[in-house]
Amino acid sequence: MRKIAAIVQEAIAAGLARVSSDGTSLVGPSNKTYALAQRTLARPPDVTDHAARGFTSSSIWQALGKIWQPVAAPDATSAAWGELPVPGGCFTDIVGTTNTIFAGGFVAMKAGYTGAAVDISVTIATTPTTFTINILASGEIDVIALQSAIAQADAGTDVTCTKLYDQSGAGNHYVKSASYPAPYVTFDDALGRYCLATNGPYAGAPRTLKAPVGVITTGALSSGYGVVGNAYSTLTIGRGVSSASNGLPALYALGDNTNATTADRRFCSAIAGVNGKFNVWRGFAKCNHSPDQFVDSQPSVVVTVSATANTYLSVNESVGVATTTNDTAVYTSGWLFTYDPSANDQVGSHRMVAFAVANVALSTTQQARLRQASYARFDIRPQALDQIVLCGDSRTSSAQPTNKRFDSLALQLASRLGKVARVIGMGNGGYTNAQILANQIPTIVSMFNPNVKNTVFYLASVNDGSAGATPAQMVASIQASLAPLKSAGWRVVLINELATTSTTNSVNTQLPILRGLVAAAGPAGMGCNAILDPLQYSPLAAPANTAYYADGLHLTPACDALLASAMVPLCA
Repeated sequence: MRKIAAIVQEAIAAGLARVSSDGTSLVGPSNKTYALAQRTLARPPDVTDHAARGFTSSSIWQALGKIWQPVAAPDATSAAWGELPVPGGCFTDIVGTTNTIFAGGFVAMKAGYTGAAVDISVTIATTPTTFTINILASGEIDVIALQSAIAQADAGTDVTCTKLYDQSGAGNHYVKSASYPAPYVTFDDALGRYCLATNGPYAGAPRTLKAPVGVITTGALSSGYGVVGNAYSTLTIGRGVSSASNGLPALYALGDNTNATTADRRFCSAIAGVNGKFNVWRGFAKCNHSPDQFVDSQPSVVVTVSATANTYLSVNESVGVATTTNDTAVYTSGWLFTYDPSANDQVGSHRMVAFAVANVALSTTQQARLRQASYARFDIRPQALDQIVLCGDSRTSSAQPTNKRFDSLALQLASRLGKVARVIGMGNGGYTNAQILANQIPTIVSMFNPNVKNTVFYLASVNDGSAGATPAQMVASIQASLAPLKSAGWRVVLINELATTSTTNSVNTQLPILRGLVAAAGPAGMGCNAILDPLQYSPLAAPANTAYYADGLHLTPACDALLASAMVPLCA
């Protein structure tokens, strides 16, 4: 059977159809339009990928393992793109062996590297068994050996990574600490690879690996890792980039010291706390500090660079620069995925394929080489500029009452959409509508980009009910939060509240009344573009069903999966 894409291409070539100016529709005979699938970013750029769709002269496009950039500044009606050579080499080759402190992951991080990548622990007949999984000559991990080991695991047990080998030759391997559990090993469908995974909010002790003591605490670096004035750089490939509510977690973390003043709130890198914090001071306009948590869930290339005068942080092609001098801080030894595991400071669920750190400040050319080589190697698409934000409380952030492996709502939505948009989770546990209005809404309003699609999903009110608010008061609070989003230009989708078994202030009986009021008001009355009723799916109407409600309040991964699939059609 011929593929539909081939038929469409023939119709365009024959003049029987054309792509609309904004690239979102196919225009056929009699000007009848047909919506194009969002996965059209897996193609070379064309004339319709212009300024009106958010592209500039510095934009980068990756598809089919190739890289393109506009040959001149795109205007509002057209753009001409030229192909760039894909940079060769891995992190160690681009940065240099001497300057690489650590490079490891589920792929080769040095050209020609073969040998140990990870040690994994598999429970077989109730006994933990260690397997060393190697990198093959292809530069990829031995998937057959990995899958064979995973297949032997006892039912109901998880496979974890107890050692992440340093491929640079420096011998700075990350290993499991005796005090904390190890990260999971999982297959991430959005990345299309096996990777490390760590548990999410409120899910118990962070799953982490520890760097060797003293790796970077010599000489001028004794004041801390990555402090402005000291030259260091990192590269991280993965998704689930998270902000901090208590400390500085990672994939890379966008967080703050909760004891710091507003001016001191800062960002840190994927290895925050490797004998200190890698601080990137607030200067990355679209990523903010707690309490407006910010969790990027699309596949990302994250680069941080600490130089003498400036500090740089980039998530794909979004780049921030900060020039503020660092302050004195308390430093701990190095942990992967978390700044201070004793503080249980981890928020969000993370996925990491590869990670590396160098003791030099990478040049802008080196940074671009690393990003572009990584885009092509891991099929990451920086051209995905549309924004989808999940705004709300702990149900939105996928808080879990127990320590277990799971995919958050944001991660699941990103997986179902494909690599077509930036999916950002901003749920914050315990938040009422008023707190969301004060902390999350201003950030989302400031993020609006008139040249891309901007969609926000709003899910909150259970905390208002628990605090004693009436259904009518909850409706008014929701309307107050949605109004500035709609006014700023966001397409707003209100998710009508789910159920709960909680009887605090009769919230379990107040929420059904709230849902009725919201349904009666409709999108126009609530001040949104659409309303999604998750309780149209009968399992979600039964909060005592532990397959969907972990504790009568928070959603299980199965519930998040159902909700994410219902959200996909509303992301257009």
